[in-house]
Amino acid sequence: MRVLVTGSEGFVGQNLVPYLHEKNYEVLSPSFAELDLTNSLRVKEYLAEQYFDVIVHCATADRVEFGYANDVLRKNLSMFFNLYQYKESGTKLINLGSGSEYNRQNWIPKMAESYLGEFVPEDDHSYAKFIISNFIDKAKDANLVTLRLFGIYGPFEDYKSKFISNCIAKVLTGLNIEIYKNVYYDYVYIDDFCEIVNQFILKPWQHTAYNITSGKTVDLLTLANHLNTIHNKSFDITILNDGLGVEYSGCNNRLMKFLEDFQFTSHKEAITKLYRFYEDKIDHSCFSELQDDSYLKYAKSIQKRNP
Repeated sequence: MRVLVTGSEGFVGQNLVPYLHEKNYEVLSPSFAELDLTNSLRVKEYLAEQYFDVIVHCATADRVEFGYANDVLRKNLSMFFNLYQYKESGTKLINLGSGSEYNRQNWIPKMAESYLGEFVPEDDHSYAKFIISNFIDKAKDANLVTLRLFGIYGPFEDYKSKFISNCIAKVLTGLNIEIYKNVYYDYVYIDDFCEIVNQFILKPWQHTAYNITSGKTVDLLTLANHLNTIHNKSFDITILNDGLGVEYSGCNNRLMKFLEDFQFTSHKEAITKLYRFYEDKIDHSCFSELQDDSYLKYAKSIQKRNP
């Protein structure tokens, strides 16, 4: 089976491509230099030259620090619709969405897929994801589906901007952990996500969208405390503000019916794996940028906008 993975240079793509290779798929994963998905003619030519059974669309516009460039809406829409327009009618297109499609200002615990459309996202990145998911919902095409990601973590994510990797990097460089405000998330480890994609490649789906969540929320303090059982030096964890932030979680009933007996990796096991991954990659050359703590600054700005 031939699979095209877009966004192979990103966090998800860097994990998904080798995983699918190990499952004996014939995987093509062109870089941006090899295939600019915003170039309609180039996508048309590429898909005319190659036949794929499945396209897993991981690509998104590049991040700029903790946000996106002004053209993120156009880029994200053009990438998806170029693939949709020029793929073969029988090719499955698995689109990666985001829980941000439900609009951050209106998040509620355990949001179901039917919550999409209750509110329209305010930022361009989420709005583009919303438009694509809404299109897939309305198309009712058996070869189109959105896998809606919430919290996902693992090797190759940006440790400067992602909470779990950021915590690991800090303790490895001798820094303490500061949490602006505790909050509950529904995180999924990247290995689990890769196997979920494998299941969607192999099996027909019944719905146009699936929330990719474990169904079990965990707070940031608990995640940070897992490092105490792994790291051999003491460090402090400080929560700077009382109370809880807005929970970020989705109902996964639809997903679990599709997966049947799937077991998610425990956070303790996953964080241990990720810690071992970073042990020989994070050293004191990263100290200054971690001490500057752009992640904490970003968390403060989010909480101030969305108290």
